[in-house]
Amino acid sequence: MKAMFACVLLAATAARAADLVPQYKEGAERFGQPARIYAPDYPPDALREKRGGVVEISGQVNWRGWMESPRVTAIGPTDEAFAKAVREVVDHWTFYVPIDDQCLPDPKPVVNRVEFTAEDGKPHISVVRSAEPRQLYREVKPRRRVDPSYPQEAVRQGVQATVYARIEVDAEGSVSDASARAYSRSDSPVMRSMESEVRRALAKWRFTPPADGKPWAGCYTFDFTLRD
Repeated sequence: MKAMFACVLLAATAARAADLVPQYKEGAERFGQPARIYAPDYPPDALREKRGGVVEISGQVNWRGWMESPRVTAIGPTDEAFAKAVREVVDHWTFYVPIDDQCLPDPKPVVNRVEFTAEDGKPHISVVRSAEPRQLYREVKPRRRVDPSYPQEAVRQGVQATVYARIEVDAEGSVSDASARAYSRSDSPVMRSMESEVRRALAKWRFTPPADGKPWAGCYTFDFTLRD
């Protein structure tokens, strides 16, 4: 098997190192939104009568991107048939995992709306979720980057995982602290080696010193996957 990993930058800034609440997360406008959708069937009677509707989906998105115990509700005066159609497919949807201020999967519920329209006699279905406001932030691409290695024991055992990491960068552009937590379908001790490898690599990263001379905090996600 070939070991591969992908790194998605979720950048954040803070007023000083002691303030660990990220002021910005790159890609936050996608958090909690569907990444993969199976379209529900438009209720035949509603389509024939050119009736639309709105259905609300709410629930917690786990680290794998699945919504746990989704609550599907028809927003009045929407016909309950629309909610039934969504319930039949929502378990197959995946979502962009929200990240909290500790750079870990956020347990707070997210809400999406499915809108059905048929003004022209044809079915139209869309999913809507309010995007989080984007904020300005300093350039955070590392000037020097060291990628983590896939631990050989994890490769031998076939363990795959997603590692959520958080760093603090000082006024000189060096990583002053790094933490990491691995999530996997298996409960294997080798996940600790993945976390250690991510921390080791991040400790060697260097950034351009911030123009304002203030330390900042950032979140990164590493996906360790195996392919034949």
